[in-house]
Amino acid sequence: MKRRIHLFGASGSGTSSIGKAICRQIGYKHLDSDNYLWLPTEEPFTVMRSSEEYINMMGKDLIENENWVLSGHVSFGLNNVYLSLYELVVFIYVPTEIRLERLKKREFERYGREILPGGKNYEKNRLFYHPGCAGRGRVFLRSADSDRRRREGH
Repeated sequence: MKRRIHLFGASGSGTSSIGKAICRQIGYKHLDSDNYLWLPTEEPFTVMRSSEEYINMMGKDLIENENWVLSGHVSFGLNNVYLSLYELVVFIYVPTEIRLERLKKREFERYGREILPGGKNYEKNRLFYHPGCAGRGRVFLRSADSDRRRREGH
């Protein structure tokens, strides 16, 4: 069984939910990229960590834990730095329309009317409502597959 798994996809694709469910089933540690990227604040997801702190925190957990599922987007070029640690890389694709509906529902549950036109979080939340990173995800997946084949001799 693979011990170090990276699940990624565009916002709203379910990587965190899937990662948590897998970890509950098989007893692995769940690592969520959002926990490294964002500082814990009263209003979540508003203040990013420095790239140095993000890299150090995530790297420490990836190296110190033997069995894990890392869910979410990895920033600051860390996929290239830690690619050799991933034993399985899975790109979660969800059609854009479904993802956007999930995002709108999640953000409304989180912020209420503040995300509607005229609300204080309207502009910030509009950034989520775009086609997403499917193209970038496929590019990374090809590089991960290519690297995996090289290391496994295929």
